[in-house]
Amino acid sequence: MMTFKRILGAVVLAAALGAVGVGAADAAGKPADPSPPPVWAGERATIPTMSPADCDKRFTRYDGNRDGKLTYQEFAQGQFGQLRFIHAPSEREVKGFIAQYTASARNADANRDGWLTRREHLATCNHDLP
Repeated sequence: MMTFKRILGAVVLAAALGAVGVGAADAAGKPADPSPPPVWAGERATIPTMSPADCDKRFTRYDGNRDGKLTYQEFAQGQFGQLRFIHAPSEREVKGFIAQYTASARNADANRDGWLTRREHLATCNHDLP
C-alpha cells in the first residue's frame, strides 16, 4: 500500500515538472504519451474500493452510540480515525480534515435530515475515502 508521503511527493513532482514543461516532448522532439499510468515505487496506482460488506462494517464501527445512523460528527471522526500520519498533524490540519469529512457527510445525506442512514452511507461508501 502506498503511503501518503509517496503520493504527495509524486503529485508535487508532477506539478513541478508540468509547470516547467518537462515531459512535453522527448529528446527527438516527439510528443510524450499524454496519459501514461501513474506509477509509485514500481506499483500501479489504483483507486481503492470496498465491498458492500466492508462498507457495512465501517458504518457499524463509526456509529459510536449504536443508534443506527451516523451524525456528521461521527462520520468525520470515523474517517479521521482511518488516516495514518507520518508526523502528528497540527491542530489546524486536524480541523481541516474534520471540516472536509463533515462536508463529505453532508453531501452524502440524500434527504438532508442531518445524519446518514446505513443506506445513504452504503450508496456513497467508495466515494468518501481519505
